[in-house]
Amino acid sequence: MWDSAYVYGMGTSENVLGSFLRTIPRDSFQISAKFTPQCASMFQGNPVISMFEKSAELLGVDFIDYYWIYNPTDAPMGKRINTISQKRENR
Repeated sequence: MWDSAYVYGMGTSENVLGSFLRTIPRDSFQISAKFTPQCASMFQGNPVISMFEKSAELLGVDFIDYYWIYNPTDAPMGKRINTISQKRENR
């Protein structure tokens, strides 16, 4: 299990980890990442999906096994979280 978050270095951690993960078979690891509301643009159509897709891109994976909400204090979330579940079911 590898864990990262966009907020760790504003994408740097995911980029470095992704460089390593690209060298090993995808079925040999699980990846955990985090949505950090304070780093998301609430002006995007769906900031949860946007950050999820950016993390997956930086990590070099087509899906993220576990996606957490990191530091949700005072973050306007609403129904946006449900879209991650829907996205996973549709892959």
